[in-house]
Amino acid sequence: MESKIINYIRTFFLLKRKGVKFGKIPFIFGQMPLLTNKGNISVGDEFTMRNYQFKSEITCADNAELIMGNEVGINQGSNIYAAESVHIGDNVLIGDCVKIYDTNFHSMDVDSTIIRPVKIGNNVWIGVHSIILPGVTIGENSVIGAGSVVTKSIPSNYFAAGSPAKLIKKHESTIIRSPRKLDRPLIKK
Repeated sequence: MESKIINYIRTFFLLKRKGVKFGKIPFIFGQMPLLTNKGNISVGDEFTMRNYQFKSEITCADNAELIMGNEVGINQGSNIYAAESVHIGDNVLIGDCVKIYDTNFHSMDVDSTIIRPVKIGNNVWIGVHSIILPGVTIGENSVIGAGSVVTKSIPSNYFAAGSPAKLIKKHESTIIRSPRKLDRPLIKK
């Protein structure tokens, strides 16, 4: 296990080299992700990424923006692709192998590529192997179940799951967690 200082230095130089704006104390554990920045990538304080078994891939296309708030945690094998705009709020946890795309890349008809902004609110938890598709907004304090395909927007304070994702249950709790303390999520009533 590498020391925290060496890890911080590796993370610092990768983000600087790729032109990523970042806040205090970013950490990438394990393998360095595949990171392509032709637009504007910005991550807030205490950004954390874990890539022990699988590399994550983050791509920001020409003139696009990928903005992540404070205390965002991304787990291994996840892909985020911003062709125009992906905004991720504060205290968001992204599980293993999650895919977040603001484009369909291409369709059967070459002239009908879809590009729509994706917005993920504060305190959202996205379960493993979920896919967030173009034009989706996920409201604050929502939870997306593992393996979900989110094709439509999810309001705040909902559990949603399935393929396509459907609203399962409204909840009134605020889920407070830190990506650095994933083993201890706190539920605040």
